[in-house]
Amino acid sequence: MNVKSLAGTPALRTAAFQPAMVCCGVQFHAGRSDVFQAAVEVSIFDGTLCAFLSVLARFSGLLFASRLGRDFSRGGKNPKPWVARFSALGNGISIGPWLTILVLSHLSARAAVTGTVAGEDGKPIPYTFVGALTSQMQLEKYAVTDPQGKFTLESVPRNGYLFVQPPAPEKGGLGIYPYTPRIYDIGDTANIAIRLPTAACLVLKAYDTNGRLLRWEDFMKNGHVGGQFLYATDLDDRMQPAAVWPVYDQLARDQGSPREKGLPALVVVPSGKPLAVQVLFWIVPEYGKLLLRADNGGKGFAASAPGAAVEIELNVELARTAVSDLLRRRPAFPEQASAEISTVESALREALAQNDPVACAAAADKVLALALKLRDQLELEAARAMIPRVRSGTLQVHVKDANGAGVTKCKVQITQRSRDFLFGVFEGSPYNAKAFETARKAGFELATVLMAWGWTDLKTGAATKDGIDKTLGLSALQQLGYKTKAHGVVWLQDYGILPDRARRLPESELKSAYAAHQVELLQSFKDKVSIWEAMNEPATTNAVGISRDGVTALLRDSSDAIKKTIQGRTLVNGPHEVDFGRKFLVYTLDNQPKAQFNLTYLDYLEQCRQSGTLKSVDVVGLQFYPGYRFNATFGGLQGPAMTPSWLVDTLERYARLGKPIHITEFSVPSTYDEDAIAGYWREPWTETTQADYAEAVFTPAFANPAVESITWWDVMDTKPSVITGGLIAKDGHPKPVFTRLQQLLKNWTTDTTAETDTSGSATITAFAGEYEVTATLPTGKKIKNTAHVTSGETCALLLETNSAR
Repeated sequence: MNVKSLAGTPALRTAAFQPAMVCCGVQFHAGRSDVFQAAVEVSIFDGTLCAFLSVLARFSGLLFASRLGRDFSRGGKNPKPWVARFSALGNGISIGPWLTILVLSHLSARAAVTGTVAGEDGKPIPYTFVGALTSQMQLEKYAVTDPQGKFTLESVPRNGYLFVQPPAPEKGGLGIYPYTPRIYDIGDTANIAIRLPTAACLVLKAYDTNGRLLRWEDFMKNGHVGGQFLYATDLDDRMQPAAVWPVYDQLARDQGSPREKGLPALVVVPSGKPLAVQVLFWIVPEYGKLLLRADNGGKGFAASAPGAAVEIELNVELARTAVSDLLRRRPAFPEQASAEISTVESALREALAQNDPVACAAAADKVLALALKLRDQLELEAARAMIPRVRSGTLQVHVKDANGAGVTKCKVQITQRSRDFLFGVFEGSPYNAKAFETARKAGFELATVLMAWGWTDLKTGAATKDGIDKTLGLSALQQLGYKTKAHGVVWLQDYGILPDRARRLPESELKSAYAAHQVELLQSFKDKVSIWEAMNEPATTNAVGISRDGVTALLRDSSDAIKKTIQGRTLVNGPHEVDFGRKFLVYTLDNQPKAQFNLTYLDYLEQCRQSGTLKSVDVVGLQFYPGYRFNATFGGLQGPAMTPSWLVDTLERYARLGKPIHITEFSVPSTYDEDAIAGYWREPWTETTQADYAEAVFTPAFANPAVESITWWDVMDTKPSVITGGLIAKDGHPKPVFTRLQQLLKNWTTDTTAETDTSGSATITAFAGEYEVTATLPTGKKIKNTAHVTSGETCALLLETNSAR
């Protein structure tokens, strides 16, 4: 997922680059002012006119600007007071350089836009607010549709966007949208026919620890990814279409319905399909700031009628879901866990019996913390108990003399030289000998190297075979005893991952050029690389904008090339989710998401299965970065944290594909800065929490028979993708996470002795892997051989005295 620049070797040196955060088709490049980025982010992602006005007030000093939005909301069918106040902006009132620059920058390339707003059935929707937005998502013009649903916007910027918010009639004290509010990319279209789909609203009612009803501003303050703090999924955690939008209760309407006082809602298609609500940054007292799911105890929330409102008491539903998950997983836990689960179940019933919603929420919060903590604890205990059954086999050593008789009282020593399960590390280029040597001594034996096309382009002479070997340390890693995995060979990513020449190629030529480059690498380094990734992030990354079919064809062709060229296994790699619903923020005029490409990884792999492409893939790789805060190269992006139990459930979902799983990229931070908004587990990240979380992930991964490998991303903190996500601190001292994992790997390694019985046999239970076996005869002579132990199987090894030395 993440990139380290290759430096220090002329053959591989790349030009500096600046990352771009793509938000609904608009790229915000690193280096622009914080004010600009904040203004754009709030105005696009908060999704209302008030968002723009609040930003305007914040950065221009115009205190009454935020009140203008309230007047519009209050105006209903005749928002004249708002119009009068807004017109004052053009009559000599200074609103600061921010708006001046904004206006002057868009005086050219303007045109009139006319149109209609109707439902999908063609019925006009009167009194809909329509705002013209610039390409930077700033409001310039607005109109309100007439009774026939018509509107006119004079002199609006070309290549802009249209903000469309239909009326929200009051229902049960809340303003509920019967049609979906949307932002449209209108390009140069001058006459527009908007057809708004029908909608229903899943409205969240949540309370903080002081009993205060949480509003839009509270969720935003807790954290968001590109303005998203909620998204909708199906019951398999696959993202579903939904707009995150505020709805207004009486308290908000009394204040003029400012966006920040609205109640957060998911505006969804009223299909009756059960949905889960995913909350990205929910603060659980005493247990963290977590991405949590509310799914009505596994049943989901559904709305089948346009304009329907489903009110969700979020505190209660989060607790209900957490308890439901405990009950679902109970068969996997130790028998004594039933009593503890029953206690939590009783606490939930008591919470639900509370008549006062505030008291009910407070009681539910305690249940939620108890349920999450108990499940993480039980999953860890269950995994520890499962490991010997899942990862061990039996080695039977038979020592016989020249006549075939068993030799008794022979000392048999077995020493594990490698594991079937691969524990791996990544460290960015150029090759860091100290990092890899330290990790190897700790027991890690798989090294991931980033072999991006832009840095390994043998055809154009941008790189040489010797230069690649030296910079990536392929020969050095081999000498240390590592197996090596090639990562990012086929990856449609920016940042130098693709060479410049690749960007100019049409799709068919790009596929041919990629194939030639890949085969060249396969042939050049087949003796130094053990595992070749077929493609990285095909569900989410497409810097050259080729078709989805084209991306899938690349995956299929890459897999085929690996099989044909080196007869190797193939692996596809990606994160489960990085979008969190952002693709549903901007639409084209045909009501398709503008940012259509991103898919939940599981959705994409299901598509590959249906098309037959998944047949060519042997291994599914899964990235996992809970609570990430990426370095400046990646814009310092921050994300949600999941409990270790979340990964247990996610692995279960991916295992249904019938493919072995590699956790290809995993790390968590060891610090939490004051300005951080990222999620965390149990407490803001510390070195101890990092170590505890690592153990809580490595242990269930090793216990899961579907998983074959797990890789920690970044050995050192000197240049980590996730800030402070390394195993070793900048000053070179091993952090607690390093020593914890070192001990785990030692515990999961078999080095032991046994003695042959009267029949000359010794039976040893051992972790799966390659062993050196030494039998010492009563005479002192030794017999040596090797054996491979496979999980769940018995390996018989015959040692004959005539080979003793």
